[in-house]
Amino acid sequence: YFADVQRFSTNEDVLCIPCKRGFYRSLRESQCTACPNVMTTVGVFGGASLQDCVCTLGYSSLLDGSCAECRSGTYSDRVNSGACTLCPSGTTSNPRGTELAACTDCLVN
Repeated sequence: YFADVQRFSTNEDVLCIPCKRGFYRSLRESQCTACPNVMTTVGVFGGASLQDCVCTLGYSSLLDGSCAECRSGTYSDRVNSGACTLCPSGTTSNPRGTELAACTDCLVN
């Protein structure tokens, strides 16, 4: 017995339980599966398929569905970001920057 795409129950007497964020489960599966490394789902609950897994903060989404780490000097403050954002002029960040605050002044020797 399956209640809907994101919730499942092993019998009709049990309440349907949604997959938690970062997991997905199709109608035919009885257990939730974790999204691949550096991926999560959007919203409070998990997804209905692997296609609901998106790149997490600090990564950009590539056309083939994989994720690329934001390079030094860039950041991504949104899940499922199409591109990493450049830090402002005169600042840089470590790889996988997740917010503008990750961009700090460049050191001058």
